Formats: sequence, structure tokens, C-alpha cells
Amino acid sequence: QRLDKIGTGEGAQAYGHGLYAAENVDVAKGYRESLSGRNVDVNQFATEEGISGITAGMRGDIVRQADSDKTVSSAARNVQYSNIAARDIPLADLERLIERTREVSKGSLLELEIDVDAEDLLDWDKPLSQQSAKVQEAVSRLDKSGDSPMQQDLRYLLDSDSPILPGFSDPEGGSIYKALSREYSDAGDPRNSFNQAGGTQLLQQQGIRGIKYKDAFSRGAEGGTSNYVIFDDRLINISKKLG
Repeated sequence: QRLDKIGTGEGAQAYGHGLYAAENVDVAKGYRESLSGRNVDVNQFATEEGISGITAGMRGDIVRQADSDKTVSSAARNVQYSNIAARDIPLADLERLIERTREVSKGSLLELEIDVDAEDLLDWDKPLSQQSAKVQEAVSRLDKSGDSPMQQDLRYLLDSDSPILPGFSDPEGGSIYKALSREYSDAGDPRNSFNQAGGTQLLQQQGIRGIKYKDAFSRGAEGGTSNYVIFDDRLINISKKLG
């Protein structure tokens, strides 16, 4: 749960730049299962453990055995059985590599305490008129007077007459965030360029702490459960590791 690790996991950041959490445990399990094993680097583990002589074939066997339900000792012996070169590696060294690989490849579920109130979150799926008063006030303070792609988008979204909020139209939270993520630079084609970290920073400056959006089980329906994108890792505390 660190901001400097953004982009080293799934990396999509489809709903904003921040740390993602799921309200529904089945959603969290789905992400764990689909992402487990993507970032296993046996070579790095071997370097850190001071183990040499690990071949490409051995790396594949180590990953496969780490993903099995066998004991660490049995898994290490299976690596030596299936790979002749591995018989030159001490069993204890293979066991350490399997333990390190298993720790990463299996993944974990973490129960989190997030120090954020509902009013501090931009709701991706709701129109501006249904956002919290804090979010509405934050949006009204955004600078849309310049000629950057971001400011042009904000004017397009917000500067039309509306009976709901005088001077504002009623875009959804996701559209507002995408507008805020427009690059400032004029290099290339800025209309197709996004800087989500910049969008997050602009919302943080207005006191917004994250984004809420409906998960795959709840989209298009009333109620349901949500996922969250938290902008500041200091607001998250890991209360329990669930496995």
C-alpha cells in the first residue's frame, strides 16, 4: 500500500491514480487470483539470497512448484528431480527461493482501515448534482479560465446553464476526473494525452481524498458494493492479513 509502487502491479489505473481497495471480498479475491504471479522475479530473489547458478529452466520449475500445495521441502526436491542442473544447488537454497516466490505468487488479502469520510470522495458514477456538498464546492473552485486542454474540457463540462446548480451542467464524476487529467503540455496531441497523477493532485488540493466507483457486480444497479481509489497512502492502515 505505497504510492511509489503504482504501476508495478496491474498498472491500469482505470479509475484514477491512487491505491485501490474493494468493499466486496469476492472482488478482492478475483484481483488476487488474476494478478498473482505476474511480478515474480526469481533472479532478483537469487541475487538477494546470494544464490548463483539458477538457469531459465530452473526458474520455471521454481515458479510452478511454488504455486503448488506441496510443502517447501517437497517442492524443492521436485525442482531437483525435474531439473538435473538444480541438483547442483543446495536444497536449502532452493527452499529459500520457493518461499520467496510463493510469498509473491500466491498474493494476499489485506483488511484495511481507511481514514476517509464518504463526503471526501468523488463518486465516479454519480452526476455532480448528487455528489456531496464538499465535492460540489471543490469542483466550483477549479480554475477553468485558461486555454489548456484541461481547462477547455472543464468549461465544456461545467459552464452551461442548469437549474440544478446555476452556472454548472451536471457531468458525472468520472468525466470531471478525466477532464482534470488532461495534460497541460502542448507537445504532440494534448487532446489524447492524460496525466492521471495530475488529476489526483488537483483534487487533493481541493480537499478530495479519493474516488468511489461501483464494482463489476454492482454496475447498472441500485445499491451494491463499491471499489475505492485512495490518493494518500497515509490514510490507509492494514489491520489484518487474511492469507
